[in-house]
Amino acid sequence: SSDLPELFMHFQSQSFHTSMYASSWFLTIFLTNFPLPVATRLFDIFMLEGLEIVFRAGLAVLQMNQAELMQLDMEGMLQHFQRVVPHQFDGGPDALIQASYQVNYNAKKMKKLEKEYTTIKSDASGRAHV
Repeated sequence: SSDLPELFMHFQSQSFHTSMYASSWFLTIFLTNFPLPVATRLFDIFMLEGLEIVFRAGLAVLQMNQAELMQLDMEGMLQHFQRVVPHQFDGGPDALIQASYQVNYNAKKMKKLEKEYTTIKSDASGRAHV
């Protein structure tokens, strides 16, 4: 939210939650979202460097699409993530990888978010089994 405050506010105003577009990014490390050459490059970096590339690439995708997303309602944003975003990288992974490493990334803050996410996820699964 502090990296893209206007977009964050727009998402909130549209009740557009991270889980609506990014769950599969994290669950499959982009394998189901992007062309294979892009997904495999991201996966290689993930294997080598860890989860940070997934956060970086996610933020890069949001930055690259911020102007368009700001103009759309919830339905439009869903369509954009499903139909437009995957094809932005048909030319190969270089643009996304370059943008990912230019993202202002705070590792300490991300660790905290990762911890919160894990807690929320385990709380939710704990409740689901009651």
